Amino acid sequence: MAFLSRSILALSIALSSTSVFAQKQCDVELRHGLIITDDVIRIVDKGQTRVQINNNNQLFIRGYWVDLSDDESKVLEQFSNGIRHTVPELVNLATDGVNLGDAFKSREGNIEDRINDMGQRMDIISKEIDKSLQKKAHQLELKASEYCECLNALDVTESRLQAIVPGIADFDLVQIKS
Repeated sequence: MAFLSRSILALSIALSSTSVFAQKQCDVELRHGLIITDDVIRIVDKGQTRVQINNNNQLFIRGYWVDLSDDESKVLEQFSNGIRHTVPELVNLATDGVNLGDAFKSREGNIEDRINDMGQRMDIISKEIDKSLQKKAHQLELKASEYCECLNALDVTESRLQAIVPGIADFDLVQIKS
């Protein structure tokens, strides 16, 4: 029983180190659903397409086409490209952040064959987990910082587009919280 308690404590300590990468925060919320295909971006609210961007240059709001000048179309294209670049990468980042199974893989050979004592194995496993988590946390911190900057730029572009087409403000996609 004491062995089991010691093992659980060692594993808990190793897993608690994952909070290290949360030092610098970027509190962002994507307020609506998104569907992204090769030539269409759809902003979805309550199961309905509210905003649609075709081929980065045609804008539809609530099913109505919005006629844009060449300069306005460039802002729409920036917004569309920003979504295409940033959102899929955020999904990957979030997936990487919760996918802590890599941490349980040993990088230094077969631990089972080298160590027979269960207590020693748990100590080594917890150290391996800790090293993997520290490395992963650092990588995620760097990626998160990069995408925070991308999301801030996307929010600025979205604000420019909202100034041009006020109707799109009803479906504000990127919300940066202070």
